[in-house]
Amino acid sequence: MRIALLYGSTTGTTERIARRLRDMLGLPIDTFANVHELEADDLAGHDLIIAGVPTWYMGELQDDWDTLCPGLCRVDLSASRVAVFGAGDQSGYPDHFQDAMGRLLDAFVAHGARPGLGSTSTEGYAFEGSLAVREGRFCGLAIDEVNQPELTEARIRAWCSQLRRELGQAKV
Repeated sequence: MRIALLYGSTTGTTERIARRLRDMLGLPIDTFANVHELEADDLAGHDLIIAGVPTWYMGELQDDWDTLCPGLCRVDLSASRVAVFGAGDQSGYPDHFQDAMGRLLDAFVAHGARPGLGSTSTEGYAFEGSLAVREGRFCGLAIDEVNQPELTEARIRAWCSQLRRELGQAKV
């Protein structure tokens, strides 16, 4: 299985989360990169794309993703599954918490990638609205390093275990 773990990060938070995911996932990562270092064509041939994004402003994608996403139309992602994670601030932006995570998943799906991995409970968060909530659950891993940094490690560990189960992979 070819796995890409990608992130966009302006302040470093999403990069730190991506590094922790890489270290805890226990699966071989073929491509680990900040998306500003990639072209959309670099995503071709991956069975699993794990993509991380912080939510900027009022629910927008981080700039590096804004640049990469339009190029996804050139890539055949039909054999790729996608899982997403996001960094956000539920207290400062309660109406847009993790919106970018939902936008990013939608961009991958619109270009052929298959969703359905890594949804997580919204329990334990306090927010008003989110484009990342699907059928009452986050469409991926929601991290709030601003208000709940003490929960980050456990959330990452649980999500990595969940992804391995959903992929039918034992930890290596």
